[in-house]
Amino acid sequence: QSAALLARGIPADLQAAPRFAGAILQDERRNACFPHRDRDGVSGWEIKNHGFTGFSKGGEKGLWFSRTQPTDNALVIAESALDALSYAALYPDDHARYFSTGGSLNPKQPALMAAALEKMPRPAVVILATDNDPAGHELAATIQSLAPPGPGLEFKRPLPEIGKDWNDQLKAAGRAET
Repeated sequence: QSAALLARGIPADLQAAPRFAGAILQDERRNACFPHRDRDGVSGWEIKNHGFTGFSKGGEKGLWFSRTQPTDNALVIAESALDALSYAALYPDDHARYFSTGGSLNPKQPALMAAALEKMPRPAVVILATDNDPAGHELAATIQSLAPPGPGLEFKRPLPEIGKDWNDQLKAAGRAET
């Protein structure tokens, strides 16, 4: 388990959940590392620690994602793996997949996102858990525009009530409970 993620409110049991096996790693600096993948495999890493957010040098954003199950009926898409995990901590769902774009989309990511939406079992809900700011609203609209035609995907756009992202909301919820 990552102390950096614990400090940001991500519970140890969530970090250890089978859904996130292989999706949350730790480097020699004890940074939480989230592997991004493209069609060729690992393409880079989102990196988080106390007061630090970055992306691997020489890496390229693909998509970070949790493990998938054939019974999944929800897809949560956030701008960071930390926010996806925060959403999972706030709204546990054993039938949800979690994805991160690592921020705004690069030229390769729309095709990867479209493929992820296409592979979702139907019917399903797509939760656009991007930040509550102009860039987050734009990203949510872009992702929704990538959905394949036809029925079966319902889009929802929840917004955090405190702060601009889901980790802000999670940290506020943790303080409220103690």
